[in-house]
Amino acid sequence: MVPHLSEREDSIEHINAMCLHLFHLWCETRSVVPLTYLLRAWPLMNSDPETLRRLGTALRDLRRQHLHDFNDGSFQEVCRAIGLCRGTACSVVPVNVGDERLVARTEIPGPAQ
Repeated sequence: MVPHLSEREDSIEHINAMCLHLFHLWCETRSVVPLTYLLRAWPLMNSDPETLRRLGTALRDLRRQHLHDFNDGSFQEVCRAIGLCRGTACSVVPVNVGDERLVARTEIPGPAQ
């Protein structure tokens, strides 16, 4: 099933909210390393699949290389954000065909793990 454009927009807003929460959490605890990874790709400048893939990659790199810098809550939130980035980057993209606006599902491969 192909999600509607509004579902994609909702997902992007949810990703932004999660990143904002992580930003505040890591600022309060002065967690410089996680902040560095987050700020590589956030705030989101647009909702292009490449932008979401870049954020997902930065968060995966953080999770993989700095597991010891997490508390339980932030680890779970990072994992959820990674999943949302991957799912949203591969969801719907508007396509114009003639006079009609269609919604197409794109398969955008993420980095190999």
